[in-house]
Amino acid sequence: MGRIKAKIRLGFVGAGFMGQVAHLANYRDLEGCEIAALAELREDLREAVAERYGIRQRYATHVQLLKDADVDAVIAITPRSMTFDVARDCLTAGKHLFTEKPMALGYDQARELVGYAKKRNLTYAVGFMRRYDTGMQRVKSIFAQSVKTGRMGQEIFVRCHCFGGYNYGHIDGAIKSKENIPGFKTDDHFVPSWVPPKRRRDYARFLNVYCHNINLIRYILARPFKVDYVNLKRPEGGVVVLNADGLLCVLELGQYNLNGWSEMLEIYFTEGHIKAFPPPALLRNVSAALETYDRRTDRTLVYGNDFSWAFRRQAEAFVGSLLSGGSLPTEAKECLEDMKIIEQIWKYEVGVS
Repeated sequence: MGRIKAKIRLGFVGAGFMGQVAHLANYRDLEGCEIAALAELREDLREAVAERYGIRQRYATHVQLLKDADVDAVIAITPRSMTFDVARDCLTAGKHLFTEKPMALGYDQARELVGYAKKRNLTYAVGFMRRYDTGMQRVKSIFAQSVKTGRMGQEIFVRCHCFGGYNYGHIDGAIKSKENIPGFKTDDHFVPSWVPPKRRRDYARFLNVYCHNINLIRYILARPFKVDYVNLKRPEGGVVVLNADGLLCVLELGQYNLNGWSEMLEIYFTEGHIKAFPPPALLRNVSAALETYDRRTDRTLVYGNDFSWAFRRQAEAFVGSLLSGGSLPTEAKECLEDMKIIEQIWKYEVGVS
């Protein structure tokens, strides 16, 4: 995709909590773009949010917004059950697009969206903000360099742990509404038909939460994955074993009812390790902390926070790619592999061949 103009005119679809605290505020402050239009089904919320962010063009539906010729790209932050339909309409209307993850509730739908973007030569990015965390980018660099030089020996094991609790931090002031979303259906209406009805809610939650972890380890290791073992019978605690071209990756996944967020990534070598500790997703200006140990030098290095926020860097990257025509690490065509792996995990879990 080539450069389109000096300043990007954005259309926002969805003015809910995540749209406000993680996206609208960031794009509003970027010099390379202007929030030109907002579509929101809830009238009172639409008007209140548009007034706060100085958005002049306001639409009841995304279909109306897509007819606005001045809109170059769309940021669609909708409930997961609505993401596919909204994304399809945006791409077929010729708009560059950013959606939150997951881009759909099944691989076939996700592949369809990637096809629309490719056919129209559009940038379509997915909200895996961990790839823009400066700490996690450093992990990727250290891992690649360690493998190349052998300075930590042979890589032997990866452990990814995510037990989520309440992960909001320093986030307040979002405009709330008691209005219902017209025609809203929950995620379990849209998951693949091969998922048993009693497991559809579990599948949808797994896809929403742990697609982050799968996307992140794929980014860091940069290797093909296959599924070796799955046990997700208890949603409060489960395990997945992935095989990354011979390197075993164990995912410990679950939830607990605490005000906290327990997430870490550990990569072990025969002569050292890399450990990373991502912050709660909505904790502003805090990047992942990490630690490395190299037995050959007998040194432990600890890297602290650089006072950046992955959500802000994600917004900067999306606008920058539209201005320059550059690529992104979270383009939908790359993230499509996450959807394939997650379906393989769940087919193993429910016994579908």
